[in-house]
Amino acid sequence: MFYRPTGSDRLLSAVLAPLGWIYGSAMRIRRLLARREVFPVPIISVGNLVVGGSGKTPFVIALASRYERVWIVSRGYGRRSRGLVEVSREGEILAPVEAA
Repeated sequence: MFYRPTGSDRLLSAVLAPLGWIYGSAMRIRRLLARREVFPVPIISVGNLVVGGSGKTPFVIALASRYERVWIVSRGYGRRSRGLVEVSREGEILAPVEAA
């Protein structure tokens, strides 16, 4: 540990532990009930709880430059449009930045 836990740290852990068990159980049930699907191509998901500055975009760019026929699906940070928008195909720009 980086520090010696205090009494309030132990109390907080005791209060939050049952919530963690409930959340973990709900996620296990959700995973068991989820529809499983097998895709004919490899899929890599890049993301985490950090909003910015963790190197996700440079990693995706490096990954895309290494392989052929790569598709990148992004929800688009701050995006206002709905539905799917194909932005580019084989280097050709298909949609304006505002649509993406």
